[in-house]
Amino acid sequence: MEKPLLGKARTRLVVGAGVLNPLEDFILKGYSRRKIDFSLLDRLIKSIVTKDDAFYFLGVLSTTGWEESLTDSPPRGDNWIAFLVERLPQGGWTIFGSGEEDEYKWIFDPESMEEKVDRCAAFLRDCDELKVRGGFVFLKDVEETLGVPRAIVEKGLLRIREEDPAVQKEEVEGREIIKRSRI
Repeated sequence: MEKPLLGKARTRLVVGAGVLNPLEDFILKGYSRRKIDFSLLDRLIKSIVTKDDAFYFLGVLSTTGWEESLTDSPPRGDNWIAFLVERLPQGGWTIFGSGEEDEYKWIFDPESMEEKVDRCAAFLRDCDELKVRGGFVFLKDVEETLGVPRAIVEKGLLRIREEDPAVQKEEVEGREIIKRSRI
């Protein structure tokens, strides 16, 4: 807590970030597929969270991914919360938080909204199913594959429609699809 001369004490907010990788594997083997575990994360957190009178928002990126136990239930402490960041196989990033503070994930997202829209448009442009007449993909599947919200998929679709008006969004039997018209 920070105590001003007059008035109430205020809690300081510290935003910190770090990157973890299994360095020993990289040195010995030249590569690593080992996911980061709590012991490495804990060492980093202890090096950043040094004051009891502050609250810490921590973003930590893993170059090789996180152990499932960490992504299922990201750790948090009395005066800190960690957001765990990892690269998705199809590009982009996923950020794991404790749930309560999910609205702050964007602080640690390495990809801008514009980059997400670009990635979504590129995915739709290159999608084999959308290259044939009558071909389609489920909008929900695109969201899940790319790890982006519906609004980003729809912006990517708008961009594609400027190039190719035959690609459109429709609802079929209660499910939204992105399809290429048959005509």
